[in-house]
Amino acid sequence: MLLRTLRPIAARAAHGGPASDRLRRTIRWLAVATTVLMSIVLLQGTLVTNTGSQAGCGNSWPLCRGRIIPELQGVEGMAPLIEFSHRVMVPIVSTLILVLAAANAVHGGRAGALRAACAVELIHAY
Repeated sequence: MLLRTLRPIAARAAHGGPASDRLRRTIRWLAVATTVLMSIVLLQGTLVTNTGSQAGCGNSWPLCRGRIIPELQGVEGMAPLIEFSHRVMVPIVSTLILVLAAANAVHGGRAGALRAACAVELIHAY
């Protein structure tokens, strides 16, 4: 569905002009934002592992200690905070990766290389 939405926009932008430049800038901005946020997720994953916080939310997925937003009080609140922040960021970044891959697949100027990069990006992410 996302690809069907982006194709007409990409077709108009392929003719050049301000719409094309704006779309390229948007995709570039999205790529930078996704890269920065993915780096944060990787750092959070390292923090979760190195601090032993992987059990901070218990076994109550998708809840954290039986609540949507856990209580974060005192030193005992650090493990749930670390784990919960990682749980919140992963779906956000995953969605950005999918949107970026779809935008690149539809708008790609150098179609072959760009589609190959999108495939590698999706395989790497999932």
